[in-house]
Amino acid sequence: MNGRLVTVFGGSGFIGRHIVQKLASEGCRVRVAVRDAEGAKFLLPRGDVGQISILPTDLSNEESIARACAGADAIVNAAGVQSESGKSTYQAVNAEGAGHIARHARQNGVGAVVHISGLGADSSSSIGLVKWKGRGEEYVRGGYPQATILRPSVVFGPEDHYFNRLAGMLRFCPILPVIGADLPHINFNESKCGLVTASGGPVMQPVYVGDVVDAVWVALNDASKAGKTYELGGPDVVSGTDCAKLILEVTRRKNIPLSLPYWKAKLLAYIMKPLPNPAFTPDHIDMMQIPNVVHEGAAGFADLGLQPKSLAAILPTYLAAYRPPSKRGRQA
Repeated sequence: MNGRLVTVFGGSGFIGRHIVQKLASEGCRVRVAVRDAEGAKFLLPRGDVGQISILPTDLSNEESIARACAGADAIVNAAGVQSESGKSTYQAVNAEGAGHIARHARQNGVGAVVHISGLGADSSSSIGLVKWKGRGEEYVRGGYPQATILRPSVVFGPEDHYFNRLAGMLRFCPILPVIGADLPHINFNESKCGLVTASGGPVMQPVYVGDVVDAVWVALNDASKAGKTYELGGPDVVSGTDCAKLILEVTRRKNIPLSLPYWKAKLLAYIMKPLPNPAFTPDHIDMMQIPNVVHEGAAGFADLGLQPKSLAAILPTYLAAYRPPSKRGRQA
């Protein structure tokens, strides 16, 4: 791939920016196709002068997509929305936009396409986000049958939206909400953090963003991965309560986990829905009640020749910033 041109749709997002940096470090020329070109300029210093270019792209405009695909040797689609706003709906971006990209990639003779979907994507689901992720996969297969589809679970790493948001709450809130968890009583002798005895909450298999990026790189360079779907989950299957305990342990704080029942969380989600970037949506709450883990027998990291990293290995590298000032210099 050295010297080849790779277009990354959604290259300024959380996963996309890490993909752009990886491609640049490997010597690729990178074209970042994004709606907000001005807001993506922070990516330019991540490569050599002229190595990374920004192209304004509208996923609802096929001419715009065609320009982004023209001349590319490979395409990575990391574009997607987690909440709907205006024209940026699940259908328009996660499904139809993905299909347009795949079709124009084929028409332009692009050599490889990698599509970032999500674990649990299912076109028959009653949950909008899940359904349109699934439809997006179908449209990608129809437009570019040899595309490699990657389905990551909850993605974590520097700048993530899940662990950083929860850890950030610890600075000003004495409690740590755990959606869907059962927290029956307090037992301050159970752990060094004085945690509430807890269980339950959403079940997930968090995956490190660097491992997702490595999977993208393998898919771009190994033709035997073309046309296949890979489910990407880390080595840890954890609940929302497990995540709360990990966050408190890494940040060395003694905030008290507090259960937020699903029905209350969904009510809050409806209240926050009109906001530009809500913390969670009604669809997210519905998704939390379905285990977000790799299906038995599904192709995954092992089939890509990769070993994913654990939460314990990565979380301290960026959540340590949320420790009280007096504890930041101590060893983890």
